[in-house]
Amino acid sequence: MLDEIYGIINEKDIQDQNAYFAGRLHRYKIVIAALPAGIDGVSAAANVARDMMSTFKYLRFGLLVDIGGGIPDPEKGFNP
Repeated sequence: MLDEIYGIINEKDIQDQNAYFAGRLHRYKIVIAALPAGIDGVSAAANVARDMMSTFKYLRFGLLVDIGGGIPDPEKGFNP
């Protein structure tokens, strides 16, 4: 989804357990965060946003896009 991929960002706060991927979309530099392995949920997503703002002090915009909480289990079917 990025026009250019810069790679994984390893320089971050020592307390920050998130994985970050940097790239460019059109003329904008983009940082994409991923939750730590095995952790999910709304509060975890909020923690990622908090840590991201701490690690990247000059962020201008933040956009939280789908935390994947609505994906049905194929074996159990969809039960709203």
